[in-house]
Amino acid sequence: MSLTLGNSDCYKNKNKIGTKAAQVLGELLKENQILQFLDLADTSLSYEGLNHIVHGLRHSPNIVSVN
Repeated sequence: MSLTLGNSDCYKNKNKIGTKAAQVLGELLKENQILQFLDLADTSLSYEGLNHIVHGLRHSPNIVSVN
């Protein structure tokens, strides 16, 4: 199963993922048992938001690819 959060249309604005949304995503990733592919391309993440997601990914052994 995959999850794409980015925007593939280069003429539209980038998807912005706020710190709180990134924190929630990070927490969900810790409980992940299905998701294997996570696409964050063309998203606008803050350093703090990225840290939340990376922390969640560390506890999500099912993820095989992150873009």
